[in-house]
Amino acid sequence: MYADYNLHALQYREIREQELDEWMAESTRQALSASRVPSLRARIARRLFA
Repeated sequence: MYADYNLHALQYREIREQELDEWMAESTRQALSASRVPSLRARIARRLFA
């Protein structure tokens, strides 16, 4: 019984760690893509002062 609990806890931890890794990778991708797009303020300033 105790061994079964440890096995389930270990599997659950591995799944959580994998989901966290995927979430962090997605978050990083979104941050990088967002940093490439100029802000609305910057786009308007370029249009006004070009």
